[in-house]
Amino acid sequence: MTDTAPGSSTLTGQIVFEQYIPPPLESGDYAVTVQQRLASTDSSNPFDESFQAQLTFAVLGPRFSLPPGYVSQVFPPADAQGEYGNVLPHLVSPVKTLPWQRAAQEPATGYPWLALLTFDGDDPAPTVVSGTVADLQSPPDGVASYPELELEYGESATDPVQYIDVPAALFADIAPTVDELAWLTHGRSLSGDTQDRKADGSDGSAPATEFSAVMSNRLPAAGSRTVCCLVSLEGMAALLPPATVSAGTVRLAVLYTWSFGCVPQGETFREYFEALNDPPYTLQVPYTAGAVSNPAVAAALSMGYVGVAHHTRQGADTVSWYRGPLLPFANPAYVAPPFTSSDALTRYDPATGMFDVSLASAWQLGQLLALSDKAFSTLLYAWKRGEAQQAAVDFQQAYLAGSMNVDAAMLTAPGVPTHVQMMRALFRPMLASFLAARGGAK
Repeated sequence: MTDTAPGSSTLTGQIVFEQYIPPPLESGDYAVTVQQRLASTDSSNPFDESFQAQLTFAVLGPRFSLPPGYVSQVFPPADAQGEYGNVLPHLVSPVKTLPWQRAAQEPATGYPWLALLTFDGDDPAPTVVSGTVADLQSPPDGVASYPELELEYGESATDPVQYIDVPAALFADIAPTVDELAWLTHGRSLSGDTQDRKADGSDGSAPATEFSAVMSNRLPAAGSRTVCCLVSLEGMAALLPPATVSAGTVRLAVLYTWSFGCVPQGETFREYFEALNDPPYTLQVPYTAGAVSNPAVAAALSMGYVGVAHHTRQGADTVSWYRGPLLPFANPAYVAPPFTSSDALTRYDPATGMFDVSLASAWQLGQLLALSDKAFSTLLYAWKRGEAQQAAVDFQQAYLAGSMNVDAAMLTAPGVPTHVQMMRALFRPMLASFLAARGGAK
């Protein structure tokens, strides 16, 4: 694979996709038995004995929740809004064997235990409930959950879990089939220069080079909020479509969830501005005169003004005019800076009793943009502090000059400390008198 970005060097490397990455050991309890046999062929001392030792251990893979760091990326991003109607939501994990550490059906080969369910506004999305493992083991009547769910080593019925209750009809429509599960998960590994890319958006630590991905089998619906739930389908192959669920509800453990907004096609920034290319070529609000037309309102709207809610500093609520800088005609400047505040740019029309806050808003926006620039705000603070310090020095020198009845210019010699200048100003008249008394010597 070769990837070239404008203005950057070429990155070369390889991405390998793998349909199935089995874990070294599946989750569960294991026992290791070692047997040793000792025998003697000496007829004078024959013996034949066996010794045996057994070691038990458990492989604890994630089951009812995911540890921190097990999800590195989701797409579409959480709380984002955009045209995602042609994108299958998916989740990426830095644990390459995660989808296959358990199984929806035995034998485990090729039947992942994870699925990404997508709910749109017409479904609607079920509520994520915080409960315990006991809620999955013993669901109420009419609710189907994990059949024959047995706890493993270290697990308890009181362990916390999050779950959703999905109507059986909706579950049959959106859940993947057993055969589809293998196509909705894959592993990938990076090699070469592609390893330098951050795949998890971390703060600069070494990026992982092996991942697993879980994809949804359903496209988001445009014009609605989409909720994605990563659920466990461990041992639930018998409940997956096209099987018929006798219960009215299916309860599923939720391991991760996020949501995003999917807007209809044609609502991008480009489409918005192309739609503006229509007479009269101005960002005006259409004005439809009612029973009594208002020429002042019609004139203001024709010039691009819009009425906005205005909460004044005195606590009153009114409506003021606002107009942005994009105008279809020349707008000559009629005010001259500087202005000490945004209020100085608020204009009042006594004929209509309304304010024009266009320039005041521009002043406030400019101030906020300037202060958000760290370099500019630092220089501005240093300049203001220097001016304040210089003003204090000037006042001090003027006060000293007035107290000693000398010219203030004598105290402002560049590069000379103030106390030295003060001594010069104080003793220079005395020295001149002394030299004049000695014969006019200078």
